[in-house]
Amino acid sequence: MKRTIAAFLVAPLIPAVAYMRSISGPALAFLYSYLWCYLLGIPTFFLLRKMKKESHVAYTSLAFIFGSILVLHPDLFEGGTLDSQDLIISLVFAAIAGAAGFCFSAIRGP
Repeated sequence: MKRTIAAFLVAPLIPAVAYMRSISGPALAFLYSYLWCYLLGIPTFFLLRKMKKESHVAYTSLAFIFGSILVLHPDLFEGGTLDSQDLIISLVFAAIAGAAGFCFSAIRGP
């Protein structure tokens, strides 16, 4: 239980530090990072735990998918157009989110 709490506190630091320059200031970067990590991460954690599918691959791949959806959702769901810049930005966000997902599963352990 202590490792799970530590994982939920530490893993969102990765996106926060990565986005600190792109978002106006560290406070806003930490707010967005923790908000999205908790809104998407807590239900994912409970779902994977209930299904007994917890693994580094599961957490990393789901975080990767969520990271790309956060960037692409206006284009995908609101009828916008996708261009190559949107795809590159979504891959960067997805990679950072995937690193946070891997960090969570590594801290939490088996």
